[in-house]
Amino acid sequence: MKEREESAGSAGNQWEKGTRFIGGCKVANGICHTHGYSVSKTVRCPKSPLTDEEWAAAWELAESAFPKGMSNPWVNGWWPETME
Repeated sequence: MKEREESAGSAGNQWEKGTRFIGGCKVANGICHTHGYSVSKTVRCPKSPLTDEEWAAAWELAESAFPKGMSNPWVNGWWPETME
């Protein structure tokens, strides 16, 4: 059963590769998956509470912190084994 959970988890992680939270939005591949809008560094999600400048700064910070498509580990459901 644990093998099945691990394989299902890795498939989910593959789909969300490069996912980040920006301004209350779950963003992956140029889409806000929280609200369904196309987004970029210069085009923020209209539902985000951030200003245009704050959105651009958060986007840059996410790119710097997680380069080459890396995700924030919390986004993909990472949880320490000690917490299971």
